[in-house]
Amino acid sequence: MFREPRPYPRTTVGNNLSDLARRLPELVYGLVAKLVASGDKNSYWIAYRACRNLVKKDPKRVMNLLGIDEYRYKKTVYKRENN
Repeated sequence: MFREPRPYPRTTVGNNLSDLARRLPELVYGLVAKLVASGDKNSYWIAYRACRNLVKKDPKRVMNLLGIDEYRYKKTVYKRENN
């Protein structure tokens, strides 16, 4: 399912991982790291979606993990601080 090209199953997997991240964040961080490392664009999309709840608590860690400087979900934007 992690390489799923169709949007609906991909969204479902990402949402379930996001919900799981509330109770087991370290497990989801590990899984996200593996999905990003796979290099597959669909896996990356799932990893990005899975971080919706994680980014609220530790945006810097999520952005480092995803290799981005900005995380957007709906109307919320988390930006890397320039330090």
